[in-house]
Amino acid sequence: MRSLSADMMSRIWFGLLAPAKTVEPVITRFAAAMSDMLRDPAIRTRLTELSAQVVGLGPSDVTSKIEILQR
Repeated sequence: MRSLSADMMSRIWFGLLAPAKTVEPVITRFAAAMSDMLRDPAIRTRLTELSAQVVGLGPSDVTSKIEILQR
């Protein structure tokens, strides 16, 4: 009998969120730091070794993704 899980795939994503009333300059600075980190070759290599696909969405893209997932 063929395994039921053979054709299944799971997708998860991770995002970093700030408290609701965080001021825009803090969010912008944090997003820039995260973007810089995700461009680091050593970090990208390690994440790839862990089978992660590095995307690096910006704050507005993450907001949009959350809104879509809540529908």
